[in-house]
Amino acid sequence: ITRIANFPLTSANQTSQPHSPSNSTLLPSWASAISKNSHTISDPNVRSTINPASLSHITETRTGKLIAHLVDFMGDAAAVDREPSAERFIASLSQEVSFDLRQIIKDSSLKILASPSLAFLFEDKSRGCLPISGNIKIGGQSSLIYSSIDRLIFRDSFIILVTFLTGHPSSSDPPKISIQELAINTALAKTIFPGKHVAASILWTDEQRLEPVSHDMLEKWLS
Repeated sequence: ITRIANFPLTSANQTSQPHSPSNSTLLPSWASAISKNSHTISDPNVRSTINPASLSHITETRTGKLIAHLVDFMGDAAAVDREPSAERFIASLSQEVSFDLRQIIKDSSLKILASPSLAFLFEDKSRGCLPISGNIKIGGQSSLIYSSIDRLIFRDSFIILVTFLTGHPSSSDPPKISIQELAINTALAKTIFPGKHVAASILWTDEQRLEPVSHDMLEKWLS
């Protein structure tokens, strides 16, 4: 069984609503291009509950995961309350996470939430840090996979999956493990939401910039 935690999938949780662009934040052009009219799923009133201390094993190469969790932690807070919330979050991290890294995590998270171009990532039909699991084929063999989605944006006829990464897109390629994670999450999401287009992208946290990942690149990692 393929499933995604804290996201309603039964027909009782579905509503038929027309998509109204005037009530939505403008999507980036690459995401708008795949938009079509379809049905929507009613908004789940659940956010992931994560103990920051449980993330202490994440190294600097996976700082993006901590940023994704902090952004989700602050998601419902008013702008004036975000920094105090961020301070509480980083204070609860293990001492294995250095002071400098804590500041990077906090500053990047605040900039992401303040960016007008990224506002659509945090609308009602979006969720962060979602556990996902199921069987998919990798290299021709079926495997049971447990993964997590940094950010999921649910729209009428398509879904956008986002992985948070540190660094700069102009000077570095995405780590192979991140592309593989996106490929796995995309394959799992397609089984959960049949008939919907699933797009994948990387959010470079240092620049608050989204970069789409091609379908061909993702498919290569599953072949």
